[in-house]
Amino acid sequence: MNNINIKKYQKLLDLSHVERFIKIDHLDTMVASVYEVKRQNKSSLIIKICQSSHHHANEIYFLNYFSKQIPVPNIIDILP
Repeated sequence: MNNINIKKYQKLLDLSHVERFIKIDHLDTMVASVYEVKRQNKSSLIIKICQSSHHHANEIYFLNYFSKQIPVPNIIDILP
């Protein structure tokens, strides 16, 4: 994956009160960069950043599709 500008996403998603971003390296992260976002209130989020609009559209489609059948992560925000 290409280097991701974390500060850009921190601003776009209003994550100014974040303690840290932790990159998650996993074989299943072939089409996106995945980070665990640790917030100062000790809660955490997962942010998945797709480099391609095609991969982004597929991710949204399949999360919505499978959400009717199995537990999937909640989508909090989507950026084009």
